[in-house]
Amino acid sequence: MTIRKTAAIVLHSQKQGETSKILRIYTRQYGSISLMVKGARSIKGKQWGALETLSRVQLHFYHRETRHLHYARQVDIEDSFRQIRSNLGKFALAMIPCEIVLKAEEPEHANPRLYDLLNETLKALEEKQSGLRNIVRAFEWKYLELTGIKPRLDGCLGCGKTAIETSHCLVVEQGLLACPECAPPALSTLTLSGSALRYLRHLDQISLAQAGEIAISGSLGKEIDTVLVTFMRYHLDSLHHLHSLKVLESMQDALNGFDKESI
Repeated sequence: MTIRKTAAIVLHSQKQGETSKILRIYTRQYGSISLMVKGARSIKGKQWGALETLSRVQLHFYHRETRHLHYARQVDIEDSFRQIRSNLGKFALAMIPCEIVLKAEEPEHANPRLYDLLNETLKALEEKQSGLRNIVRAFEWKYLELTGIKPRLDGCLGCGKTAIETSHCLVVEQGLLACPECAPPALSTLTLSGSALRYLRHLDQISLAQAGEIAISGSLGKEIDTVLVTFMRYHLDSLHHLHSLKVLESMQDALNGFDKESI
């Protein structure tokens, strides 16, 4: 076994036996791994009591080359994202990017840019009080870019028209934009309004924190969500069922008090 050190974010935590935990974490150097933390729930292990989902840590662990489960040697908590934990709406939103990474990323496939994107997303949700759903939408859009499947929105696949005053069609299979006249009739498409097209293009130019400052209507937000979720589910089979989205939908009335689409 080799001792390795890395920055990590806890994506999921579950009890193991009477005193231990098994964590699914995303590390900067080694990608997604499963980690046994022995004694994490015992009195002697109380210094690890905050080691739960969303914790950002510095980790020393025993890496076992032929196994999928590794063992923690030392875990130092750097940020537990207390503001997210103390707000049910923020927590529900934060679980969306965590579940996407948990389900879509192959074990031990490192992607430091994805780690940085996830960390930036959690920091923005921790610090901001409004525009929180736009932060998550920005994560989803930038995640599609990192995986190489982000749709191209620079112009119609047929005539090359780039105008955004009118609605276009997003050809889901090809990930390309088409004006209504050029849309392939045999392929499934999503309607993309001029406002939605402007919004998605703008996400390419701004940070996650800046995305939280954009004001959009509730109807535009729903349109963007439909586009992002439909596209992710089509191209990434592991994301066909996202429990965090169902939780968020069930909490919508409660979220209206702090996360209105107009702010």
